[in-house]
Amino acid sequence: MERSAYSPEEMRVKLEGWFSRSEEAASLLKAMGHPVRVLMLQIISQSQCNVTSIEKALGISQSSASQHLRVLRLAGLIEPVRDGKEICYHIVDERVRKVLEIFYS
Repeated sequence: MERSAYSPEEMRVKLEGWFSRSEEAASLLKAMGHPVRVLMLQIISQSQCNVTSIEKALGISQSSASQHLRVLRLAGLIEPVRDGKEICYHIVDERVRKVLEIFYS
């Protein structure tokens, strides 16, 4: 069934509602916009991991891993959690889990 075209006024109202969500979506996707960060999120989604386990799993340097984790943390997608002497990461934005589920299911 085809959707009827929106009137200009209806489209303006729709766009106002979509605008803030589109900025939020673009911000989330930008933070996820690197293959290493997507892999990091997939690893973290399976179990909380520290920087060392992530860098070894991905074969990247500690500084590279830390930089990518910083991007994800500043975007509000992950948070560090202290576990004794280690700092582990977990996903705090459930939309990330949904996106990962789409790609990895």
